[in-house]
Amino acid sequence: MSWFMLCAIYNLLFGIFHLTFWKLLVWKVELKRVSPDNRAVMQTLNLCLTFVLFLTAYLYFFHADEMRTTSLGEAVTYGAMIFWMVRTILQIMLFNLKKRVHQILLVIFLTGVVVHLAAIVNL
Repeated sequence: MSWFMLCAIYNLLFGIFHLTFWKLLVWKVELKRVSPDNRAVMQTLNLCLTFVLFLTAYLYFFHADEMRTTSLGEAVTYGAMIFWMVRTILQIMLFNLKKRVHQILLVIFLTGVVVHLAAIVNL
């Protein structure tokens, strides 16, 4: 399996994960505690991020040759790696790393950086 296929699977799984937030994070209850505008922003950002994750997965699954051989594909892969690097840093800065779930997510986000970096190194 190529690194690009691993990138595709990684982003696809995170897109699916984001679709579970309403139930997993009990948003029906929890989001009632914030203003309607903040509630709308949170859900909108989540759905837009989910779309970007699915789009990225699609590009890796169905346009792997272009992702591997063009400067645009390389730029997308660098962008995805930087995205996961920023997400890893935000995990450290914004989440309580004393909680086991946040530690696990930190490792998973770091794995995303490594998978995308490996795809770049093996272009």
